[in-house]
Amino acid sequence: MKDEMAPNGQFWHWLIGLIAYKSKNFTAQFVQTDHFTMRSVLFTLSIIGFMAISTPSEAQTPALPPPYSDAVDAGGMLYVSGQIGRLNGQLVTESFAAEAHQVMKNVGEILRKRMLTHDDLVSVTIYLKDMKNYAAINEVYRTYFRGSRLPARVCIAVADLPMNANVEIAGIAQMKRVK
Repeated sequence: MKDEMAPNGQFWHWLIGLIAYKSKNFTAQFVQTDHFTMRSVLFTLSIIGFMAISTPSEAQTPALPPPYSDAVDAGGMLYVSGQIGRLNGQLVTESFAAEAHQVMKNVGEILRKRMLTHDDLVSVTIYLKDMKNYAAINEVYRTYFRGSRLPARVCIAVADLPMNANVEIAGIAQMKRVK
C-alpha cells in the first residue's frame, strides 16, 4: 500500500535509508512502504525533531549565581571574596582607574554591610592582568585609606579575570579592632 502523504515510495526508501545510515537507532526493518510503518517513522521523527527544538541550549539556560559568598566571617575576621569592577552587572570599562575605583567601592560596600571600612582591612590581594597598571592601582588604592596603617598586601599578575576584568581585589578585615 502506498502512503497517501508521498506519491513516490522511493522517497521513503531514501529517507529511511539516510536515517538508518546516520543513526544506529534505526534499523532496516523500517524500510517498508506500507502506510502504518511510514506514519510510525514520521511520528518518531517529529518527536525527535520536537525534542531537538525544545531542548534548551546552554545559551538559553539561566546563569547560576557564582558558587561563593561575597564575604565570610570566621574567628573575628572577615574574608572578602575577590571583587571586580562591576556596576549594575556590567564591567566598568571607561578607564583602568574607573574600573579600579569601582573594585574598591565594591569591597567597601561589602565592608559597610558589616559596619567596617577599608581601614579595617589587614590583608589585601590584588590580581592584575597587566603589571603595567601597577602604578595606577597604587594611586587609586591609596585614596581609600584614611590612617597611616595600611594592610599587608600582595599583587599578582594573572592571565585572565572574570568578565575580562583588568583588576580583582580580595581582602581580610579584622571584625573588632583592638585599640
